[in-house]
Amino acid sequence: MHISKRLTIVALVAVLGALAFALAARGDGGKGHDAKAGSLRSTLAPSQPTDPAFHGLPPGGAPWSLQDGSTRLRNNGKFELQVEGLILTTVGTPGPITGIAAAVFCGADSTTTPAAVTGIVPLSAEGDAEIEAHLSLPSTCLVPVVLVQPARGATLLPAYIAIEGFRP
Repeated sequence: MHISKRLTIVALVAVLGALAFALAARGDGGKGHDAKAGSLRSTLAPSQPTDPAFHGLPPGGAPWSLQDGSTRLRNNGKFELQVEGLILTTVGTPGPITGIAAAVFCGADSTTTPAAVTGIVPLSAEGDAEIEAHLSLPSTCLVPVVLVQPARGATLLPAYIAIEGFRP
């Protein structure tokens, strides 16, 4: 049996197209909601004083910058957050902020009580920190939002200095 080059190429293109379709149907490449893994992955954006309040928390009172930041929340409560270079733009350091915590909100923006809050972790002089925690989440968490809150010592401040999203 002889198979022509043209038929071989057509079959190869069909197989590659089906493979591309299957990969696209799996999810969004690790960004946003990952239905198969039951998780939310997002980059983080630093807050600016002109940003709106979210879930009753205003942005920090000074502009922040962030070199790199990401978060992941799984439906089993496993939570990870990483920030690098989270600093006050005006001074080049975190200033008086010595730690951060993450607050997870579920539902409409009118919900002002977080579904879960991590413990406070140290923020280095360079603005680096990592949070790994297991959170007790409600069985349904629609429109989850992660806000990074600043801390001075053991006191969590009622503002956010980074939030899910991106900015140039």
